[in-house]
Amino acid sequence: MPTKYPHELKTRALRLLADHLENNPDQGIYTACKEIGTRLGIGTETLRTWHKQAEIDNGTQPGITSDMAA
Repeated sequence: MPTKYPHELKTRALRLLADHLENNPDQGIYTACKEIGTRLGIGTETLRTWHKQAEIDNGTQPGITSDMAA
C-alpha cells in the first residue's frame, strides 16, 4: 500500500535532489535518487517519479501537469 509522505518532505527531497544533480552532473538520475532517497527514507522510484512530475509541472518536460490531472 502506498505511503503518504508529508509535503514538506517531498519539497525537501526534490530540492536536495536538484542540488545533488547540479553538483554531480555526471551522475545519473537513478543513482542520485537512490542516494538521496536512502538518506531520507524515501524509495528510489518514488523520488524519481516526483522528480519527473516536477519537471512536467515546471514545463521542462512534456506531459500532463498535476493541475491538469486534477
